[in-house]
Amino acid sequence: MSFTIAAVDALPYEREIKQLFLAHERPEFPDFFDRTYPAAVAQGARSWVGRDATGRLVMHIACVPRRFRFGTRDVVGGLLVNLMVASEHRTFFPALALGPIVEHLQMLAMAR
Repeated sequence: MSFTIAAVDALPYEREIKQLFLAHERPEFPDFFDRTYPAAVAQGARSWVGRDATGRLVMHIACVPRRFRFGTRDVVGGLLVNLMVASEHRTFFPALALGPIVEHLQMLAMAR
């Protein structure tokens, strides 16, 4: 099973992301996307999308930056939100493909 992941701005992929959520019984998601994603992307939110061997979007997760105080320091963390994986890809081995996302987030955190 081939599976590729790319970091993207969610807005150009809006139609595909909404369709993924609708196909998996989340009818509230398109309205949520419309209300929240434009502002979130403007503030630095990123999405990761996964595609199968045919190019079909089969996975989405977003990371929204959050600023907070840690002791005496102001720091930026990320909140992972809106994870959806097509049901036929909900197995252990494709989950290993998420490793680069975690590594990327760790590098961003260490750089700040």
